[in-house]
Amino acid sequence: MDFIRRNKLLGSAVIILVIFNATLLVFLWLGRLDNNREIKGPEGKGKFLEESLNFSPEQVKKFELLKKEHFRLIDQYQREFNDARRELHGLLKQENSSQKAKVLSAKMGEIQSNIEYATFNHFASIRAMCTPEQQGTFDKIISEVLRKEPSGQRPQGTRPPVPGGPEGKKPPPRGGR
Repeated sequence: MDFIRRNKLLGSAVIILVIFNATLLVFLWLGRLDNNREIKGPEGKGKFLEESLNFSPEQVKKFELLKKEHFRLIDQYQREFNDARRELHGLLKQENSSQKAKVLSAKMGEIQSNIEYATFNHFASIRAMCTPEQQGTFDKIISEVLRKEPSGQRPQGTRPPVPGGPEGKKPPPRGGR
């Protein structure tokens, strides 16, 4: 501390750097919190597409209608699926219910199939309303989304590239092992 008192310029620089670093850390932390916030609900689910594709006001209106109808349909299917699932699990209390369980399982599979088909139609409708330039961007976004699992992780069976190592080769062992 005595050294800093003797050299006021160095002391001032250290104090300024400490304040600068603290401010920078605060801004980085706050920015990170803002970036991690997601818009919840059906209103926010399409904002990314809307902004990425730079929709015109007419396209935004049509997109909002498509989105509203899609979420209404998916909500209906989800309710049907959940009802069938509750009924299926309710069969655990009954004996000789395997035939009914097969019927309910098939119904749940059909509902899930309807959800997938409705989602396909929804995105096909969005793509159809896009201009050719927007369709190219849309295709890139959809292919990127499809490469990920619903949880946002990599698809099963794929491994990330080995950092710093040649493709297909294992990295050197850690800790001399």
